Amino acid sequence: SCEIGKCQNFSEAVLCHFRPSEECDREGSLVDELPTDNKDKNVRVCTLVDNEDDCVIHFTYQYNGSTTNYTICILKEKNCPIKRLNVVLLGVICAVVAIGLLTLILWRIFATLQDRRELAKFEEERKRAQYNSEDNPLYRNPVRLFHNPSFSRPHH
Repeated sequence: SCEIGKCQNFSEAVLCHFRPSEECDREGSLVDELPTDNKDKNVRVCTLVDNEDDCVIHFTYQYNGSTTNYTICILKEKNCPIKRLNVVLLGVICAVVAIGLLTLILWRIFATLQDRRELAKFEEERKRAQYNSEDNPLYRNPVRLFHNPSFSRPHH
């Protein structure tokens, strides 16, 4: 990073490259990559936030012998944050909810079809039954009549 004051001195010239509608003095040149070697102590790296779109612009400046002769190199690509992050998050949340609802609906349809198959199978078995519906072979009357000889009535 560099001193704030010096970076601010070149901010208008740098912003001019990204605002074609404005008429201003376009000082400096756009580059694909900023020089990263720190061998030259005169090169200062700066960052600038464009208030119009909240993008970050990276640039370097270097004085060439005097304070009036300098070179500015500006990175062509601005680093912009994702716009409308809330919209992206809302989209993800809606997609998760939609997938969940779709899964529940498909599960309910599958369960309903399975229940209908089982009911049809049960009805078919009931029609084929060989026993009378009143005499269920699995049902036994719980009431039993036992005769206790100890409590018999005496015979007269």
